[in-house]
Amino acid sequence: MQLELDKILARQGSSGLWSNSPSLTYDILFALVHIGAFNLLDPTKLANLSNTLEGKFDYHSLMIKKALLGQSSIRDIAEMRTLVEEILSQQEANGSWEDTVVATAYHIERLLNLGIAKDDPAMQKAASFLLDHLG
Repeated sequence: MQLELDKILARQGSSGLWSNSPSLTYDILFALVHIGAFNLLDPTKLANLSNTLEGKFDYHSLMIKKALLGQSSIRDIAEMRTLVEEILSQQEANGSWEDTVVATAYHIERLLNLGIAKDDPAMQKAASFLLDHLG
């Protein structure tokens, strides 16, 4: 496993991103957290990542800054609220997104990551949709 980790870490760019992609970087960083290998990251590249993501407000950049770097600015928080509003505006009357289990589960995860409580009415409605369609 160490050989594979070394290969992954070696592909991190000097900007702190993998393949210049916040989305791919998010996936890799969270995988490293889950396997207990986040501490293997180069501190200089992490600092560079922080600089690279400054002024970026897409979901993945915001989640990296919030959850992994602990650096949410006032603007980041406002942008997260905007993302929440956008996601909730797309929720169907039946509690789903796109009337599918997959899209609904995907959006529930995003909303939870953005700080929406699991007991929020929109989340409860989405959970009810999932329960109604998983059996």
